[in-house]
Amino acid sequence: MAILYALLILLSFFVGAIPFGLIIGRLTAGVDITRRGSGNIGATNVTRELGIKWGIITLLLDISKGFFPLFIAINIPIQYHDLFLIIISLAVLLTIS
Repeated sequence: MAILYALLILLSFFVGAIPFGLIIGRLTAGVDITRRGSGNIGATNVTRELGIKWGIITLLLDISKGFFPLFIAINIPIQYHDLFLIIISLAVLLTIS
């Protein structure tokens, strides 16, 4: 069981590291979003540079980075459930910048 918890924490860390703004910029317009506008890969810069549609998609994908790991973790019955949820949340936040 401990391996499952460690894998979920590791998965949460890697999910938080996915740069959706950068991916959307490259796939849709062929641009490096870090070299345009403010240089940030977030939804605001994507909206300014690529339009509202791609900005909203980036925002929803960024929100899902925090939602889905917690959604999975909430449904796992363990003894120290609250502490596990805090660790999952922190694992996602450590990579979001």
